[in-house]
Amino acid sequence: MLLTAPSIRYITVTPTVLNADAYDANDVIFDVTAIPDACRGIGIPTILDSIVILEGADQAAANMTLHFFNGSGTFGTADAAPSISDADAAFSLGAYTMASASFLDYTNSRVASAHNLRMIMIPKAGTTSIYVAGQTAGTPTYATGSLVLRFGFRDL
Repeated sequence: MLLTAPSIRYITVTPTVLNADAYDANDVIFDVTAIPDACRGIGIPTILDSIVILEGADQAAANMTLHFFNGSGTFGTADAAPSISDADAAFSLGAYTMASASFLDYTNSRVASAHNLRMIMIPKAGTTSIYVAGQTAGTPTYATGSLVLRFGFRDL
């Protein structure tokens, strides 16, 4: 019997972080950001299998929730509470919360990872992209470029 590994795509995204001020609990860290080519073809579903968060400001003092969408709407303004419209919320594919205890301290930065998520992601018709927005449960201070997200997608 021939076994083949499913096609896996690792995609790195550096979301735009507003400023280096402290965020309030439950604030938007970054608004909806494209994860280009998350799907192997236009309109073809994929599975989000892993997430790695590299946090270069050493600020992982709170849970971080990543919200996934199949449309490029607006989750809210960075450094403010989410203000997503009902129309944009309809694009929601789910969310994943990375617990603060998941972040390993690398002295000047932190990294957290989650694996075997098996979250089915369905792109918007005519695209290969999935979208992500970030929210914090605490009061961290991030700087532009300090968050790097790595996603592992695999074919169904």
